[in-house]
Amino acid sequence: MEMKGKGCLVNLAALVAGAFGGVALTAVTGVLLFMPSTDVISSKPTEGDKPGIYVQESTRFFGGPTHEVWLGCVERAHVIEVPTGWEPIPEVEYTGTGLDLVFPDGGRISVPEAKYAGDYC
Repeated sequence: MEMKGKGCLVNLAALVAGAFGGVALTAVTGVLLFMPSTDVISSKPTEGDKPGIYVQESTRFFGGPTHEVWLGCVERAHVIEVPTGWEPIPEVEYTGTGLDLVFPDGGRISVPEAKYAGDYC
């Protein structure tokens, strides 16, 4: 006596389990490949009326690292993207109207005081 019905249900259950497993594996792989990893690579905490200056590096599986300079507190900061190819850690020069981020390779970004001034911390 043959039991064709049970074999069909087992095959269907295996197909459904394989489909769910494949979707789950694809989702996890996609997240791991495209989710950036971020680290603070330089920090100078807030001192008096001078803002904290933090440099954050984000890396992904595909593409090179990107860098941002955060002015203020880590929780609430004015974020400046560092152009690709620039050395990421700038020197800071305070001016009468704000500050200049001076990068080792000659790049300079001026930031008005209104962007980072205030009760950030």
